[in-house]
Order: sequence, then C-alpha cells, then structure tokens
Amino acid sequence: MTLTPEEKKKERKRLLAIRDSIPEATRAGAAQRILQVLREDPAFITCDHLLAYVATHSELNLNAVLEDALSAGKAVYLPRTADREMEFYRIRSMEDLVPGEYGILVPAGEERFDFSKGVHSLMLLPGVAYDKAGNRMGYGGGYYDRFLSTHPELTPFTIGVGYEQQQTEALPVEDTDIRPARLLLV
Repeated sequence: MTLTPEEKKKERKRLLAIRDSIPEATRAGAAQRILQVLREDPAFITCDHLLAYVATHSELNLNAVLEDALSAGKAVYLPRTADREMEFYRIRSMEDLVPGEYGILVPAGEERFDFSKGVHSLMLLPGVAYDKAGNRMGYGGGYYDRFLSTHPELTPFTIGVGYEQQQTEALPVEDTDIRPARLLLV
C-alpha cells in the first residue's frame, strides 16, 4: 500500500481514533492480559534486559509488566529522546520516572542500555496500528525505526504490542520501516 505523506497522516489519525475509542475497561483488561501472556512467553521469561515504554494516551499500559520485570530482577530500560534520537535508560523502580518531552514519563537516570553485554534482551514496541503482515505504524517520528536500524542485533528480539483492535488489513510501508519480529495483540 502506497500513500502520499498527507494520506498517511490521515490514515494515522483514523487509526489513532480507533485506538482512542477502545473503552477504558477493555484497556484495563488488556493491560492485565499482556502480563499474563508475557509471564508464559519464553522470550520474556529468559530475558535479562527488558526494553519497553511507559504508556501515554490510549497506548497499551505496560506498568504491571514493568513492575513484574523489576521484581523478577530484570534490568528494565525505557526510552528518552533528544535531537530526534532515542536511547534507553535503566530504571530500578517506577519512581525513577520524570516528565519528559511531550509530557511522557522518562527515566531520570543516566545508565544507558549497553549492547556489548551480550545478554538476553527483549524489546516491547508501542504502535498506532499493525497489519496482518506484521508491519507496525508508529506516530510518524521514526524514533524506533532509527534506533533499531543502528542496533539491528536487537530486531529479532522485538515484539510489537497493543490491542486486538489495532490490527488492520494492510499498512503503508516505507524502506526505512523496521518490522517487529512478532506481534502480541491482546
């Protein structure tokens, strides 16, 4: 599917409206289901480092997943952006978060994720929508695509997460888009 930039912007807005229309009770149930599903997922069970996000607006809330990973002794890293680039910084508790750009909670600390450690890692990606081929549509800033393009060794350990209602038939795909290794829609 090929769209002009203006058409893609309209499509993103339409898909965001679908996600925004998911009832709060459904969102809360999905937040619990994602934790239950991940607790049985070998990639989550065996990962030493979890790269994830703090939900904003109507994104799938991963707070229970983050708390579970922290209590299990996993090193948890969350994104912080600067100059159109994104890096992941460690948190040791949810109290390590402060308001950042766009009002999104970000890690206050400076311990950046180190790719040279060679440990098992897992990355949970947010999205506006996903298609049946596994493609992901983000917010249009390209942060995750740029991050993953500079760290291709992490791409096989990525999961696009969201609500079942976020899946659509097909999304516009560009050469710079990096598809998550798999999807987990609850």
